[in-house]
Amino acid sequence: MDTYIDVISSLCRYVIGSDQWDHPAPYVYLEMGVESGQTFNAVAPGFHEAHAVDIDSSVGERIKTPDATTCVFHNETTDSFTRRLGLGDLGVYFDAVFIDAWHAFDQVMRDFAGVLPHVREGGLIFLHDTCPPTPAHVHPHHCNDAYRAPEA
Repeated sequence: MDTYIDVISSLCRYVIGSDQWDHPAPYVYLEMGVESGQTFNAVAPGFHEAHAVDIDSSVGERIKTPDATTCVFHNETTDSFTRRLGLGDLGVYFDAVFIDAWHAFDQVMRDFAGVLPHVREGGLIFLHDTCPPTPAHVHPHHCNDAYRAPEA
């Protein structure tokens, strides 16, 4: 059975390889909430540029990309990051975004709304923890109420 990381990687590779994005490279990936770096390290190498956003400064030591991928670590909250995006401070647009920071519904929706204007046409946005496997996972330290986001 494929993991969510396999699914995200496969979809991104498929879209990049199929020329479905009607703009030339470089292709840019954003991950909001990186924690261990497992997803970032698996998905980012398929892109020319990858951005990681996390409040934990040690995340910068856990993310690794091949030399061909430019990696930018933003040590800040996702609210701060999307505010800077909105102000035009970063001047970047994304082809794929993985939202996995704080799992509260309100935060997921703010992250989504903040990044959506900076996703290129045809881009992909993935939301993590929106399908808790058991009622016990609807807890602030697990999936919280992020499961409500796809219905909003």
